[in-house]
Amino acid sequence: MKEENQVAAVNESTVEVVDQENVIILRKPLKDGDTVHDRLYLNLDGLDVNQIIRADADLSFWMDPQEKALIVMKQTNFAYHMAIAARACGLTYDVMGRLNAKDALDISQRVQTFLLT
Repeated sequence: MKEENQVAAVNESTVEVVDQENVIILRKPLKDGDTVHDRLYLNLDGLDVNQIIRADADLSFWMDPQEKALIVMKQTNFAYHMAIAARACGLTYDVMGRLNAKDALDISQRVQTFLLT
């Protein structure tokens, strides 16, 4: 990883170097309780199988069971992208659901690329 493509992400008492490509600067801040996010770290490479399976279960937040059953290919479904992105960002699906549309669409595109490659 090239040095110019790295940023430091501070998580309380630890500092982690992350890839700049995965830092998403939000157009509109995202409120999460008392925390306001102006950027998100979309750590798709950090997901494991259990998180992917849980993201599938999280789809119930956005869709009723009949709608969910009609999804032919989850890798191209916007709601599935948001469920995966929530897991990759360490947010809950309800917080992710408050993203503005443009930020959500940008994140969806990144998740779809990840899922299809």
